[in-house]
Amino acid sequence: MSRAAAPGAAAGPLLRRVAVVAPTFPPDRCGVGDHTGMLSTALAAAGASVEIFTMRGVERPALPDGVRVYPIVPDWSVASMMQIGARIAQDQPAIVLIQYVPFLYARHGISFAAPVLAWYLRCHGVGVITIVHEPYVPLWRGIKSFVRGLAQRVMLVMLMLASARVAVTTRFWERELRRWMPWRGQRIARIPVGSNIPLSPISTTERSALRARLGLAQDDLVLTFFGSLHGTKLLGLIARSVAHLQSLGLPAVLLIVGQEAEVLSSVAAEAGLIPGTVICTGYSSVKDVSRYLQCGDLFLAPFTDGVSTRRTTVIAALQHRLPVVTTSGRLTEEGLFANAVAMVPCGDEDAFVRRVAELARDPDDRCAVAERGYSLYERTFTWPAIVTQLDNLLSGIRIRSRVTVR
Repeated sequence: MSRAAAPGAAAGPLLRRVAVVAPTFPPDRCGVGDHTGMLSTALAAAGASVEIFTMRGVERPALPDGVRVYPIVPDWSVASMMQIGARIAQDQPAIVLIQYVPFLYARHGISFAAPVLAWYLRCHGVGVITIVHEPYVPLWRGIKSFVRGLAQRVMLVMLMLASARVAVTTRFWERELRRWMPWRGQRIARIPVGSNIPLSPISTTERSALRARLGLAQDDLVLTFFGSLHGTKLLGLIARSVAHLQSLGLPAVLLIVGQEAEVLSSVAAEAGLIPGTVICTGYSSVKDVSRYLQCGDLFLAPFTDGVSTRRTTVIAALQHRLPVVTTSGRLTEEGLFANAVAMVPCGDEDAFVRRVAELARDPDDRCAVAERGYSLYERTFTWPAIVTQLDNLLSGIRIRSRVTVR
């Protein structure tokens, strides 16, 4: 995770003194924790003073001036939230950002800690902004899922009612939550996530040397995948696309960044990939991830629900000027991603394979897609741009006179 942020516009009045409640934080391996660190760093670069409250028991990394981390939360029980709420209210920040995924507050995803904290702070005149990364599970996956999903919906409604503003990570969820609470209107808004992989530039010579160390030939066409092995990511389709290029006689190699070889062996064998053409880096530092991404020629990211503004791996690829082939689905903002990535509809695997082959054969087209993708990244996904969007969401908030808690 980066300890520096590109300079941006100065933070507005309500972002000058911020507290953040985050169940995870580096070195925890969690995207929400990374989001907290990167956003807090960007807020500090914009002139904010940020205090982060997270779990105790782990040594937390040093952060830049303006950011302090308090690893003092013993657990995410209601009792603990009352104590943390009293501590935060006593400090009297202008805004408290609550990072919300239901499963981060309880292993089974049912905990009223976050709503209780939000209501406590609201009652003490502190403005709460909830950042919803994932709202709830579907209801239709069985009895347990149904019960859990209902409880999570109740939790979310309570949290939203206590919040002065709600940020969600996709336009799909923005529309859904506005439909739930139409009277909240503009108080619910999509704010995208940013890349949690700071760019570590390498020269052409360094790139060639790193590719050689990875076992890549100079003329290999490197197709890259990066990230977790979540069920929404179609690894089989990625392997099939690479195998198709190999069947066409292209020197295609699949580079898997951040995963071990054994987890991909069965997928590669089933797709018929040529032995030795799958390279896995294993778990890597953020600096190494950045350097590995720059060794790629094409980034493959097919999703069952479509690319969206919460897919940090795709955003990192755009940041690193990699042309992206992905899918469009229910979570996709078509207008935002159009032309910036190569998209085919979810479910049309043959179209995905064909589009990969077209770009593999046309380096000029790859370059054009990469540059349009980078332009989208610069406009929408840099951390200073995200701070500006958050500042815009806070416009019009009036915070009551605060009561000092003793």
